[in-house]
Amino acid sequence: SSWTVFDVTLPSIGIKGVVKDMVFLDGYLEPTVAILLESPQTNVGRVASVSFTTICYGVALDRTRGQAAIVWTCSVLPHDCHSLFTARFPRRGVLVVADNSVTYLDQQLIDAVALNAFAEMKIENARDAPGYGRSHAGALRAHDPLLGITAPFGTSVEFLTPDHAAMLLPSGQLFLLQLA
Repeated sequence: SSWTVFDVTLPSIGIKGVVKDMVFLDGYLEPTVAILLESPQTNVGRVASVSFTTICYGVALDRTRGQAAIVWTCSVLPHDCHSLFTARFPRRGVLVVADNSVTYLDQQLIDAVALNAFAEMKIENARDAPGYGRSHAGALRAHDPLLGITAPFGTSVEFLTPDHAAMLLPSGQLFLLQLA
């Protein structure tokens, strides 16, 4: 068998920033990846004024032409997003895990749930973030009651069905997530 290899540099398709994670998505005709990145980067000292700096891109890879194209974008995600997990077909989206929230997004839909009070405060601030009118930040909402947990780096998610996922925290806590 032979391999076809082509090089795609992210700046050449208009993606700039620090890549946090990448996964292949299920259910697309062409191989499609979700890329999570932060642009511009923020730090603890800037979080009060600049905290919605993470962007997720859906990028289709055209194997015959050796090209890539952005098919969807979700901007104004919280800076603490760190991991992507592919949803099962027929859903064609990705679960974005942050320290304080969990977000499902695809080409047409976004739904996010705050896991603790810190995320709930940030949700209110999202409405003032630059680019809010062109983003999905309005879909962020607080879970009632708040779970009072954080989902740090190292959190694992596995989709059991297209609508249910198990989320295991590094602390050993296990949660069942249901997508509506």
